[in-house]
Amino acid sequence: MLMVTPRGMIIHRDADAKEQSVVERIELWKRAIDVIDSEPWFGTGINTYNVAHEKYDTAKNWRVRGYYAHNGYLQLAAEIGIPGILFFLLFLAFYFRRAWRSASALRGTSEELDRLGMITGLLAFLIYALADTNLQSPQSLMSFWILAGALAAQTRTQARPELAKF
Repeated sequence: MLMVTPRGMIIHRDADAKEQSVVERIELWKRAIDVIDSEPWFGTGINTYNVAHEKYDTAKNWRVRGYYAHNGYLQLAAEIGIPGILFFLLFLAFYFRRAWRSASALRGTSEELDRLGMITGLLAFLIYALADTNLQSPQSLMSFWILAGALAAQTRTQARPELAKF
C-alpha cells in the first residue's frame, strides 16, 4: 500500500504488518506454552488465562499484549491442563468418527450432503481455533454446540428411527 501524506512524504507498507502479526502470535503461543508448563495437570482454571498469562511475559513486551493466546487449543490447555485438553480432543475425535460413519452410510442421498455440510462447518470452526480464541467465546461456542447437537440427533435417529417420531 502506498500512501502520500500532506507533506509529500511517501509511506510504503507491504508484508511487514502480516509478518508482525505472525511474530506476535508466535510470542503469544510461547507464552501460552509457558503457562501450560507451569500448570500441566489442572491448568490455571477456566477463563483465567487473561490474568494468569501476565506473569509469563518475561520480556514485558507490551507491544504484544496478549489477553488471549490466539490459539484456542493452547489457551484451553493452559486453563484446564493437559489431561483436560486431551480428553476434549479425544471426545471430538470420537464425535467426528461417528458423524462421518453416519454420513457415509447415507451415500448418495441428500441427508449425506446435509451431514457432510454440518461436519464441514464444525471442522472449519475447529480449524479457525488454531489461530484465534473462538473456543473461549460463548457466542461462538453456542453456535458450535447447537450445530453439533443437531448433527448428533440426526446420527442418533438414523440408528433408532423411532426417535425421529414426535
